[in-house]
Amino acid sequence: MIVSREEAVGLFRKWKTDDVPVAVFLMAGLIADGGTPQMSVSLGGFIFNLSDSVVEIGHMTPMCEVVANFALNLAVVERFEYRETGEASEPQRRTIAGRISSSLQMFWGGLECVIYELCV
Repeated sequence: MIVSREEAVGLFRKWKTDDVPVAVFLMAGLIADGGTPQMSVSLGGFIFNLSDSVVEIGHMTPMCEVVANFALNLAVVERFEYRETGEASEPQRRTIAGRISSSLQMFWGGLECVIYELCV
Protein backbone atom coordinates (compact mmCIF):
# COMPACT_ATOMS: atom_id res chain seq x y z
CA MET A 1 0.00 0.00 0.00
CA ILE A 2 1.24 3.50 -0.76
CA VAL A 3 2.00 5.52 2.38
CA SER A 4 2.93 9.14 2.98
CA ARG A 5 6.37 10.38 4.04
CA GLU A 6 4.92 11.09 7.50
CA GLU A 7 3.65 7.50 7.78
CA ALA A 8 7.06 6.21 6.67
CA VAL A 9 8.79 8.31 9.35
CA GLY A 10 6.30 6.93 11.90
CA LEU A 11 7.21 3.40 10.85
CA PHE A 12 10.95 4.17 11.11
CA ARG A 13 10.31 5.73 14.53
CA LYS A 14 8.58 2.54 15.71
CA TRP A 15 11.43 0.37 14.44
CA LYS A 16 13.97 2.65 16.15
CA THR A 17 12.07 2.79 19.45
CA ASP A 18 11.53 -0.99 19.47
CA ASP A 19 15.21 -1.55 18.50
CA VAL A 20 14.14 -3.75 15.59
CA PRO A 21 16.88 -5.05 13.29
CA VAL A 22 16.47 -3.97 9.68
CA ALA A 23 18.07 -4.77 6.34
CA VAL A 24 18.56 -2.25 3.53
CA PHE A 25 18.69 -3.21 -0.14
CA LEU A 26 19.46 -0.37 -2.59
CA MET A 27 19.18 -1.02 -6.33
CA ALA A 28 19.95 1.05 -9.43
CA GLY A 29 19.46 0.42 -13.11
CA LEU A 30 16.42 -1.75 -12.54
CA ILE A 31 15.41 -4.13 -15.27
CA ALA A 32 11.68 -3.82 -16.04
CA ASP A 33 11.05 -7.58 -16.05
CA GLY A 34 12.39 -8.04 -12.52
CA GLY A 35 15.86 -9.10 -13.65
CA THR A 36 19.15 -8.32 -11.96
CA PRO A 37 19.76 -4.63 -11.22
CA GLN A 38 22.85 -2.99 -12.69
CA MET A 39 24.02 -2.18 -9.15
CA SER A 40 22.91 -3.20 -5.69
CA VAL A 41 24.11 -2.67 -2.13
CA SER A 42 22.83 -4.28 1.05
CA LEU A 43 23.38 -3.62 4.73
CA GLY A 44 21.91 -4.99 7.94
CA GLY A 45 21.72 -3.08 11.20
CA PHE A 46 19.58 -0.76 13.30
CA ILE A 47 18.12 2.71 12.87
CA PHE A 48 20.37 4.92 14.97
CA ASN A 49 19.39 8.38 13.78
CA LEU A 50 16.03 9.64 12.59
CA SER A 51 14.44 12.98 11.85
CA ASP A 52 11.48 14.02 9.71
CA SER A 53 13.84 14.26 6.73
CA VAL A 54 16.64 11.69 7.26
CA VAL A 55 16.89 8.07 8.33
CA GLU A 56 20.28 6.55 9.17
CA ILE A 57 20.91 2.85 9.60
CA GLY A 58 24.14 1.56 11.07
CA HIS A 59 25.79 -1.83 10.83
CA MET A 60 27.42 -2.55 14.18
CA THR A 61 30.10 -4.85 15.49
CA PRO A 62 29.37 -7.06 18.52
CA MET A 63 30.97 -4.24 20.57
CA CYS A 64 28.26 -1.84 19.25
CA GLU A 65 30.63 0.16 17.07
CA VAL A 66 29.09 1.46 13.84
CA VAL A 67 31.33 0.19 11.04
CA ALA A 68 29.10 1.09 8.08
CA ASN A 69 26.07 3.26 7.71
CA PHE A 70 23.34 4.12 5.27
CA ALA A 71 21.73 7.57 5.26
CA LEU A 72 18.73 8.56 3.17
CA ASN A 73 17.30 12.03 2.67
CA LEU A 74 13.59 11.24 2.71
CA ALA A 75 12.77 14.46 0.85
CA VAL A 76 14.07 12.94 -2.42
CA VAL A 77 11.80 9.89 -2.21
CA GLU A 78 8.98 10.10 -4.72
CA ARG A 79 6.91 7.13 -3.51
CA PHE A 80 6.75 4.97 -0.38
CA GLU A 81 5.11 1.52 -0.41
CA TYR A 82 4.57 -0.52 2.77
CA ARG A 83 3.94 -4.27 2.72
CA GLU A 84 3.42 -6.86 5.42
CA THR A 85 4.44 -10.49 5.07
CA GLY A 86 0.82 -11.57 4.72
CA GLU A 87 0.53 -9.64 1.45
CA ALA A 88 3.21 -11.77 -0.24
CA SER A 89 2.36 -14.71 -2.48
CA GLU A 90 2.40 -18.16 -0.88
CA PRO A 91 5.83 -19.09 -2.33
CA GLN A 92 7.26 -15.74 -1.16
CA ARG A 93 5.77 -16.23 2.33
CA ARG A 94 7.47 -19.61 2.59
CA THR A 95 10.81 -18.01 1.66
CA ILE A 96 10.59 -15.09 4.09
CA ALA A 97 8.70 -16.78 6.96
CA GLY A 98 10.46 -16.17 10.25
CA ARG A 99 12.93 -13.76 8.64
CA ILE A 100 11.01 -10.68 7.48
CA SER A 101 7.99 -9.06 9.14
CA SER A 102 7.35 -6.18 6.73
CA SER A 103 9.02 -3.92 4.20
CA LEU A 104 9.05 -0.31 3.10
CA GLN A 105 9.95 0.27 -0.55
CA MET A 106 11.06 3.71 -1.66
CA PHE A 107 11.47 4.96 -5.23
CA TRP A 108 13.20 8.03 -6.68
CA GLY A 109 15.23 8.98 -9.74
CA GLY A 110 15.60 5.44 -11.11
CA LEU A 111 16.59 4.02 -7.73
CA GLU A 112 14.73 1.63 -5.47
CA CYS A 113 15.47 1.08 -1.81
CA VAL A 114 13.78 -1.54 0.34
CA ILE A 115 14.11 -1.54 4.10
CA TYR A 116 13.01 -4.82 5.64
CA GLU A 117 11.82 -5.16 9.23
CA LEU A 118 13.55 -8.34 10.35
CA CYS A 119 12.01 -10.86 12.73
CA VAL A 120 13.57 -11.03 16.18
